[in-house]
Amino acid sequence: MRRAVVLAASFAWVGLTAPAAATRVFLEPSLRSAASGSIASLRTGAAAVPRHDPGDFDGDGAAEITIFRPSNATWYSLNLSTSASTAVAWGAPSDLPTPADFDGDGRSDRAVFRPSDGTWAIAGSASAPAVVVWGASGDRPVPADYDGDGRADIAIFRPATGEWWIRYSASDTGAVTVWGQRYDVPAPADYDGDGRDDLAVFRVEAPRDFLGVQTGHWYVRYSSGATADIAWGQSRDIPVAGDYDGDGLADLAVFRPATGAWRILGSTSGPTTTAWGAEGDAPVPADYDADGRTDLAVYRPRTATWHVVASQTGGTIEVPWGIPSETPVAADYFNDGNSDPASYVGAIGRWQILDSNSGATVAIAWGTTSDIPVPGDYDGDGLADLAVFRPSTAVWYIRGSAGVAWSTSFGMVGDQPVPADYDGDGATDIAIFRPRDRVTWRLEPGTWGILQSTDGPAGGAWGSSADIAAPADYDGDGRAELAVYRPGTRDWLIVNFRAGTFINIHQGEPLDLPVPGDYDGDGRADAALFRPSDATWLVERSTLGAVTMRWGTHGDRAVPADYDGDGRTDLAVFRPSTSEWLIHESASGATRIVVLPTQWGSDPDVPVLGR
Repeated sequence: MRRAVVLAASFAWVGLTAPAAATRVFLEPSLRSAASGSIASLRTGAAAVPRHDPGDFDGDGAAEITIFRPSNATWYSLNLSTSASTAVAWGAPSDLPTPADFDGDGRSDRAVFRPSDGTWAIAGSASAPAVVVWGASGDRPVPADYDGDGRADIAIFRPATGEWWIRYSASDTGAVTVWGQRYDVPAPADYDGDGRDDLAVFRVEAPRDFLGVQTGHWYVRYSSGATADIAWGQSRDIPVAGDYDGDGLADLAVFRPATGAWRILGSTSGPTTTAWGAEGDAPVPADYDADGRTDLAVYRPRTATWHVVASQTGGTIEVPWGIPSETPVAADYFNDGNSDPASYVGAIGRWQILDSNSGATVAIAWGTTSDIPVPGDYDGDGLADLAVFRPSTAVWYIRGSAGVAWSTSFGMVGDQPVPADYDGDGATDIAIFRPRDRVTWRLEPGTWGILQSTDGPAGGAWGSSADIAAPADYDGDGRAELAVYRPGTRDWLIVNFRAGTFINIHQGEPLDLPVPGDYDGDGRADAALFRPSDATWLVERSTLGAVTMRWGTHGDRAVPADYDGDGRTDLAVFRPSTSEWLIHESASGATRIVVLPTQWGSDPDVPVLGR
């Protein structure tokens, strides 16, 4: 089943007249230009124009480490050279940080975009504060210097129509260009070195191999009017264009969240692959050492730590800056048939659990900074045990509900933990999903390794590097099946090797996240997806049929579980901005709101990037 979402198409112009004949360049999926595959061939011939790093707020040539804290709408910046820090209040909790040099003084200005109504609020470093309405709900802010006057232009990309709405600072006029499609990711940058940022989108194309892996394509429309289509990256990659080789031209680059790998197509240096980061990290590339080259950098939310590779010296920098985030880890910790809201704060290895019946809160220390929480009933006593998987060593540390603790080495560095009851004995089994060969970057089938508590070790190949593992008991035989959701084709691929059966369900959109559960209470897990952009749930119920529902809002995390003990999975979200759990109880239809206290504050910090 597929469901299309129509985004708002209204638009407000302030201080401008809508262009009578907007510039429209339609991008076809099959676009192939004469310049396809070559960025260097599009150079202007003149020396590249020096660029200002959008993360440089003090004008010293180096980007500062900066976070935006939604809870108090404050920007916190740290200069790595001088260790000087600043705190500036600007914006509102629901705003998106969009810094850029809007007044042309060589310093980035703190600015926010309000997604609800398209309002921009800019705190100019050399000009008076300004508020401009430019955009609508569903638009994505893409400020950049499109006209080459040294000042960033206010601009948005509208995914629903593939339109770019740009307000040029040089002429104070606006234009609309169609360049892209619904699920494209905008990636504007100066790819030809002429001093003007070019329109560009990153698009994942249809699968071109038996593994279903999709190829990433960059469609670039240069300010000169020339176009290019360059294959670089694959599905689930994040585009991170920047000038990594220091030649004045932006390079195509992607960051692969599952493995922490960077693939850069240098306009002068050529292709490179570098491992820097871990699963869950957010890429934050910028020129942190003022050498004119973009540095590899990641922000680790669970520890609020920045990890930077300085291109000038090759040295690494590790700086704690921000507030660590919480990971929701709901499970039945008290064996009462109800899942209990719980959170894990990795920075201090603390679990905080709320008893659904008594309302009592329990705090337990278990784990360290880099661990991934993987609660489950590993000893089969009916109570969820605290457990973490340590990616750096592939060791599982389990604290049984009776207080007995043990550790098991299972997997390899880079594996993804996927615990479930695979042998049907009532105990959670240790298991990993290995997306690919990390050494050669070769695309290959995903490998599963399972340490069954009764039947012993098992494994097999199922899925690929582009898939998201989602094991569950889909056929009701008491054992979890190997299952993946393939975003590129919108397919669930579920296999029961014991019975020799295969299930294929077509559902969702490329950016949806799998959230399987027994939503209709028939004893079988249902294929289900959660859409983070608008909190839409798409559930393919095995007995009651397909249903689409809304529960939550943009920014919420899906945490479905059986919170009321009726045998059915309840829709539920965790809201980081308030530390609230919003649960829609299937038994009564009532809404339950739970707040877990936290010493770290309510809202996780947002790392600030210029793009």
